[in-house]
Amino acid sequence: MLPQMKQDNSETTMDDYRRCVEDLAVKHRAKRSLRCLMAAGTLATPALLEGLRHPEPAVRIGCCQVLDHYLPRRIARTYQ
Repeated sequence: MLPQMKQDNSETTMDDYRRCVEDLAVKHRAKRSLRCLMAAGTLATPALLEGLRHPEPAVRIGCCQVLDHYLPRRIARTYQ
């Protein structure tokens, strides 16, 4: 089950974000997972960076979409 999208993300843990990243590979869960990760903003960055090494292309693409939206350019250059 995906974490609830709360305004302050106070009850969402890194394991919840990792689960959202994994769910990007599941077609019927991907859209909600992407919304959850977008709502989390920079709080989900560690899970998203891990997702860049995922074997499924859909997961890597989803992680790139979120990171592109929130990751500062100076940090993004480190991962090129």
